[in-house]
Amino acid sequence: MPRHRYRITQDDAMTVWNWLDKKLEDYEWSSDNGWEDRYQVKQEFQGLDARWRDPEALNAWAEKWLNREQWKQLQNVVRAQRKRKLDRVDRSRKPVSITVSPQAHHLLRSIAEHDRVTLSQVIEKYLKARYREAIRNG
Repeated sequence: MPRHRYRITQDDAMTVWNWLDKKLEDYEWSSDNGWEDRYQVKQEFQGLDARWRDPEALNAWAEKWLNREQWKQLQNVVRAQRKRKLDRVDRSRKPVSITVSPQAHHLLRSIAEHDRVTLSQVIEKYLKARYREAIRNG
């Protein structure tokens, strides 16, 4: 696979490891890559078990096996985890849970994936002007 600009860091290693471990159990996700030998892919990943904190080992595995779309997914997961970590430190940024319809979730997720941002960032970006207008008009 081609080399990507994103590099897995030491701080991101556990997030990356957990996400990849979960995704490799998802037959559809791993099949989308076109891997002819899914077993070999999983074996090589499991061979990293003792070195899961080693970002260089994770980068080497990811560069070998992940396609462009999977790299994007990985970056989004890391970005969201970093944001959650910041939110826990800064109590004024503490996240709030909301319930949205499946259609609303689909719309938000589609835009987030396209813009490569979190769901919260989509809401903030696209509703900011409407919020200001509502405040102004009382």
